Amino acid sequence: MLKQIKLTLSIVSIATSLAISGFPLGIPQAAADNRTLETTQTSSDLARWAESGNYTLVDRASKPELPHGNPKLDRSLGQLIREKTVEEAESFASQGGLKLKDGNVKVSVYFISEQGETAAKAVTDAGGELTSTYKSGIIFDAWIPITKLESVANEKSISYIEQIDPGVLLSTSEGREVINADKWGVSYNGTGIKVGIIDQGFDGWQTLQDTELPQIPSEQRYEVTTTGISHGTSVAEIIYDIAPGSQLYLAQFGGPAEFLDAADWLIDTIGVDIISSSVGFPGRGPGDGTYLYAQKVKDASDNGILWVQAAGNFAESHWSGTWTDDDEDGYLDFSSGDWTNGFYLDTSRDIDIYLNWNDSWGSASHSFNVDLYKNGNWVKSGNSENTTNPFSQLHYAADNGSY
Repeated sequence: MLKQIKLTLSIVSIATSLAISGFPLGIPQAAADNRTLETTQTSSDLARWAESGNYTLVDRASKPELPHGNPKLDRSLGQLIREKTVEEAESFASQGGLKLKDGNVKVSVYFISEQGETAAKAVTDAGGELTSTYKSGIIFDAWIPITKLESVANEKSISYIEQIDPGVLLSTSEGREVINADKWGVSYNGTGIKVGIIDQGFDGWQTLQDTELPQIPSEQRYEVTTTGISHGTSVAEIIYDIAPGSQLYLAQFGGPAEFLDAADWLIDTIGVDIISSSVGFPGRGPGDGTYLYAQKVKDASDNGILWVQAAGNFAESHWSGTWTDDDEDGYLDFSSGDWTNGFYLDTSRDIDIYLNWNDSWGSASHSFNVDLYKNGNWVKSGNSENTTNPFSQLHYAADNGSY
């Protein structure tokens, strides 16, 4: 069957804010066959693939038999509830990018159409807390007690619960010179224009008022709290450099549904003229303009708002191609006879891997997944086990080594 499948797969791998181009994908569990790995890494600063000669084989037998948990929980959450002690749960969460607080885990809850209120009640009845609305009709974000995850997932109105995806921060730079903003002269400085900025964090904005930023009173801020992230502050500084006469509105989010709420605040409550978004959700949605985020951009446009979206950051840092399996082992060949794609990390950083294939969003007929190996040994698999979407995501807090 698999050899008959001709699916186009697209893969993006991100290590913190630095894009990298490869990783092991779909490595089979059969005995190792003594092939030496070859890298397709193109980023020169990360391309020291197996320089020491100590990484020549992937031990495919090192991957354990992964248990099948509640089909309405993603793999990471299923593993979390199986941890026996608080310390083990915290360690697993830290390595896997799960957010914990006082025995609760932050998640996104997908619910059956028009049953958002029932799903939300199931969360709050279990002692959880919503961090977004459910007016999208599909999803809300929430904190749920770890011990209640399974009982909440079993609520009939809930279709799926997954670990929160805060999105990916896209690069910032000293933009004024890059885009030749000085050529506009002093006549176009943004006076009278309201600019909304959506981001994961605006740490440090207070200390920059009246210097790098204008005054930003409370009515121009939405859910802005300390997060340890200052990316949004940098974006605001660039905008203020280019348009010092504009009025800035800061909208913060920490998950997919919170992102939509932040956008609604800028669109419906404030009525800004421009929205700047230097964040993204790789792989989420069919990519044809019909999913939540694209529709929110359309909503802004329909209200006369210009949405400016960062894009193209990973143009040279991803792999895509048609499914090929010359040796018929059920695993993708990145090139003829080579089922691996590797990179080397010389320092600790987060690895985020996203996988898509061209299948029906919400009713995928095929299932693929990603496996990550370190120094030849399995460390983690992606979260696509129970979802009906053609999408898999993997987060791993990595240290130096060959992957």
